[in-house]
Amino acid sequence: MTEYLSVLKSRHSANINPQVEGYITKIYVNSGDRVSTGTPLLQIDPLKQQAAVSSQEGAKAAQEATVRYAQIQLDRSRKLFAAGVVPKQDVDNALTTYDAALAQLKALTDQVNQQQVELHYYRVTAPRDGIVGDVPVHVGDRVAVTTLLTTVDELGSLEAYIYVPADRAQNLRLGLTVHLTNDAGIKLADTRITFLSPQVDNETQTVLAKALVESPRGLRVSQQLRAQVVWSTHEGTVIPVLAVTRISGQFFCVFGGEGRQWHRGAAEAAEGWRYVWQ
Repeated sequence: MTEYLSVLKSRHSANINPQVEGYITKIYVNSGDRVSTGTPLLQIDPLKQQAAVSSQEGAKAAQEATVRYAQIQLDRSRKLFAAGVVPKQDVDNALTTYDAALAQLKALTDQVNQQQVELHYYRVTAPRDGIVGDVPVHVGDRVAVTTLLTTVDELGSLEAYIYVPADRAQNLRLGLTVHLTNDAGIKLADTRITFLSPQVDNETQTVLAKALVESPRGLRVSQQLRAQVVWSTHEGTVIPVLAVTRISGQFFCVFGGEGRQWHRGAAEAAEGWRYVWQ
């Protein structure tokens, strides 16, 4: 059995990055808060985007007036043509003007919708139910689409990330028993290795092994634990520690009144305990 450092991570963790750039004006949550889908997490200054939306809406309103005028002109041309006052060409021109104005209105409508969708991105919300992780940003910080704002970890099972030196990688295999303990050596959970990375980390020269923790009672995301990897097991005789006596460098254990002892010498170290008659 060998002990390694491990870190607990959520099996379903979402990294929260903004979809727009700007300055943070409000942070609604703290690390460790439980949130539901759609809960506001942060607010990015939307004033510039609101101005863009207003400008597009103004242009759309002006184009709607242009469409109405083009519709009136088209209707008038059709009536005059029916009365024989104007040629067919005037009707065709009016229809072309109306179609162009209508197409321009549709384009402006799409732009307004797009700007309104982008305005929605300035309020960052939770994508799922879970627990808020570390919030490394502050009010007033300028963020970009690559900035990590926080994480939302879904409640449920965790995974222990165990980093095993590359020289022991050949001994790793799926199903190995792992005991997770705290710094005091108190066992917190028993699990087994469920994943082995096919690659060695270039910087640490370690191989990542994962162990699923089904019922993480009292355990938290990003908590560091000690992982005791059990390489192999074998059955042997179990005796009380206080029953063992060391005599002349060898260990003896006296049983009852039968006048015999369990004896374990160096030659029998690999074979287990044996009887030695007095």
